[in-house]
Amino acid sequence: MYSPSLQRSALTSVTVGLSVFVVGGETTATTNQQELPAEVSITRDTTAIQLLELIGEPDQKAPLGETELNAEVWTYNRILFHRAEQVVTGMEQTTSYNPSTRAMITLPTPVTETKVTTAEEIT
Repeated sequence: MYSPSLQRSALTSVTVGLSVFVVGGETTATTNQQELPAEVSITRDTTAIQLLELIGEPDQKAPLGETELNAEVWTYNRILFHRAEQVVTGMEQTTSYNPSTRAMITLPTPVTETKVTTAEEIT
């Protein structure tokens, strides 16, 4: 027997199920750089070899400028985290067949896009 209240209940369940669509996750960076210890103490008399042992190869090396010294500026980039999540940017109407009522129904469906957040430390 056909029941309008049962149809509305089923349609509400399907609509709620389709409207609540959130996917998220957080991943840590995968780099070839070594993990830094909790604290690194670098002083004026730290040698290049000691620095390499403490925190590894720099991501960039550049001359200090036009000086008589043979000096370089070393830059380290450390990615702290990446986070990717699906964000609902709008809704669209989707038509599908409802076999229990043998009729076409239109349901709101979320439109999403991926949002990526990266936190990077530059030293």
